[in-house]
Amino acid sequence: MLWARGNQKIITPLAIHIATFATGAIVCLGFFFTFIPKSSDQAYIVRYPMVGLEALVVFFVSSHWPTASFKHTNLNERCGLLTLIILCEGIIVLTKSMNYVVQGENFSPSIIAQIISAVLIIYFIYMLYFDQQQSPHSYSHTLHHAWAFTHFPFHTALVLLMEGTSRFLTWRNALEIIDHILTRYSTIYSTSTSTSVLTTQLGNFSAQILQSVQADPVQYNVTSYLAEIRYQGDPNSEQVDTAAFGVLLVLVNATLKFFKIQAAQAPDAPVPDGAAGGNYDPYTDLGNALVVHDLVFVYFFVAAGFTLLLMAVLMALQFKQNKGRSTFRKGDWMAMVFKVVVGIELALVA
Repeated sequence: MLWARGNQKIITPLAIHIATFATGAIVCLGFFFTFIPKSSDQAYIVRYPMVGLEALVVFFVSSHWPTASFKHTNLNERCGLLTLIILCEGIIVLTKSMNYVVQGENFSPSIIAQIISAVLIIYFIYMLYFDQQQSPHSYSHTLHHAWAFTHFPFHTALVLLMEGTSRFLTWRNALEIIDHILTRYSTIYSTSTSTSVLTTQLGNFSAQILQSVQADPVQYNVTSYLAEIRYQGDPNSEQVDTAAFGVLLVLVNATLKFFKIQAAQAPDAPVPDGAAGGNYDPYTDLGNALVVHDLVFVYFFVAAGFTLLLMAVLMALQFKQNKGRSTFRKGDWMAMVFKVVVGIELALVA
């Protein structure tokens, strides 16, 4: 305000900007008091309308005060740069997921194909986005604002798409290790002639898997299941089946946790105890992990669909007329229709 005090035309819009951002800062400060025990865990929802309100105020001010407009600014370049940063972050997240590949079953053909697919997704989004950009001076002031504002949901969908891409790579690697566990478990269970042999082989195999996935020895404890198997005399009894399946569930859950496929725990939740009489339930743990994967599956395809749909919207907002004739070529129309159709199909997959 002190810097602009000599220009009366900028005082009012600048004051509105300052008031808006100061209010947003106060609201964000208030979030600090929600991160304490016994407070509401839904307070974070206020952030989303607050961010949208700030954006609307900025665009409203720039539309009504020419001195605060985006004309002759680097808004297009900044939006493009932010898009490029998100794509680069997607590469970084993908690289982190590949670290689990090295620690897991290494690079199988399916994982290599998935890595290539993930890179191609990032590359094609880069090409589709930047190839459709036009000069910011080639379309109207109002459309320019709408084009910039559309980047908020577009970047949100793009972030979710990048995260989902890396999550699918992690899930593929986890499935390959779980497939190895199932194969080995079936062999041990079908070839064991007594409960003592079954207990010994399952115990050795469990120790090997739990050590390789760096499992928590307190939570992922198979001692009680092995003791139940040894106690039973008949290896074909229902009790042995249940206990052996419990061992399998513990190994699967430990593998999923190693790959960060797990539900979030409440801060005041008790520490899971897998010992006999403990509070750890492998069935519930597996169900929670599968819910997380279902969520990733849904938001990945929804985000992929909305990314293409919003790219079509961004392209449409650059539509202009030149002496009554459209500057869009037939190829531009085909590209826009293609994005809409494929985007809807991808969103419906979820």
